[in-house]
Amino acid sequence: MNTHAETRTTSVHLYLRGIFGLLALALTSAECAAFGLAPIPEEALETRWTDMVLNAISGSQGKLVEEYIKKFRSPVHEEITHLAYKCDDGVGECDRRVANEKQRAPRYVLEGVQWNDNPPFQLSLGQARNAPTCVGLPVQLPNLWPGCWGQVFSTAAQLSAPPGDHVIFGPESPILQRSHFGDMQFLHAMAPDGELAFLTQRKIMAWARFVYEVSEGRIAANAIVSTPAAGSGAQFFPPSVNSAYAKLDVTTLFTLGSSDISPQRVKDMAFGSLLHIIEDSFSKAHVQREPAGKNGRRWPGRVEEFHSYAHQDHNLHSDADGRAAFQAVDTKEVVIEAVRRVVDKRGAKWDEIEPILTEIFDVVDRGRPAGPGDEYKVKVSEPARDDQAP
Repeated sequence: MNTHAETRTTSVHLYLRGIFGLLALALTSAECAAFGLAPIPEEALETRWTDMVLNAISGSQGKLVEEYIKKFRSPVHEEITHLAYKCDDGVGECDRRVANEKQRAPRYVLEGVQWNDNPPFQLSLGQARNAPTCVGLPVQLPNLWPGCWGQVFSTAAQLSAPPGDHVIFGPESPILQRSHFGDMQFLHAMAPDGELAFLTQRKIMAWARFVYEVSEGRIAANAIVSTPAAGSGAQFFPPSVNSAYAKLDVTTLFTLGSSDISPQRVKDMAFGSLLHIIEDSFSKAHVQREPAGKNGRRWPGRVEEFHSYAHQDHNLHSDADGRAAFQAVDTKEVVIEAVRRVVDKRGAKWDEIEPILTEIFDVVDRGRPAGPGDEYKVKVSEPARDDQAP
């Protein structure tokens, strides 16, 4: 466990990295688009630091970034997770509670819930074509080289933003790009354009088993993720494609750049990653579901379509991920129930967890391709006809 002095020293180092990162961000192209996230702060000063970094990125990168950052200023994931752990006093009060004294979601589980949106990563030489000065640096918002984060994310955002062609970012790409625009969009219960529903479902279940077995210690924290020791997670990190994953272990996957690499933190973060996918699967911008109760099913509605992000209207997506959407009658209770079922079973064998997840991610049509969703797709203006007024 780190001493208070060690923690403050680490914070100072992170602040300095952030300052240099912001300078790097200022040098990036004005056309770049970067999105923002807000991890849990360690102390009050870091809350202000987070706001400063996100405001700087948002202010220099345009309206699309502002919409994305706005979503992460509303702690919906944290609220859902606390409620699943039966703390209903609000996120702030739940966060202030002492662990094991009263009901609340463990801090490290909350960090794991946030990991899916903000995974730390380190660029290999082959990944850094658009950010060569960032090779070897640990990158994560808000403190770890935010300028590099902006460059890496903006590359993906530009290439896959509508109305341009969608680009798949696969195992050769940084995990940040893969998880938001590429083959690992399942971390948000989403999928690349055109991916068939059963493939997305299969990926979700494979990742779910991987992180659950990490959370229970059945996959060791020092297991290399590209090897059979990582179980079902190894398929996402083939070493022959990208050397950045060849020696990556489970601990580094979740805690890169952090001074706290305790086994319990790794276990809890892995469990939080699973909860994030469940939570996102009840956002209408991520997944289209049948109404609960259809065809005699009481809970939950089956998946009709996994959505893809690239050709969605990002304002509409942001609205659907906000607190008002979470509070909707057909969303709040069912998502809390889904997460709570898994929380309550933590510690059980995978064979007892799997049926719950199979029910949550049951699909209506296994062959349905992913798309933006009729309610969220970018509307393309039709040219005026000759008989229409200008």
